[in-house]
Amino acid sequence: IRALAADRQGRLWISTDPGVILFDPRAGTCERFTADPKSPLGLSNDFGQSFLEDRDGNVWIGTQHGLDKFE
Repeated sequence: IRALAADRQGRLWISTDPGVILFDPRAGTCERFTADPKSPLGLSNDFGQSFLEDRDGNVWIGTQHGLDKFE
C-alpha cells in the first residue's frame, strides 16, 4: 500500500501495485482502477501516490505521471 484515504461516503481509497482499489465497506464491494493507454478514462499511471477529496466530493489521485480526477 502506497497511500490510503477515506472519503466522506466512508469508502476507502487504497493505492496498490498496480492500480487503485476503491473499497466500499457498506456495500461490501471492491473495484480496481488501472492505467489503460487505450482509454482516456483510466488512471494516468498505475502508481497512485496521494488522494485528496475536494469540497465538491471529487477525489483527486496523484500518480507518478499526473493528476487524475475521479467523479
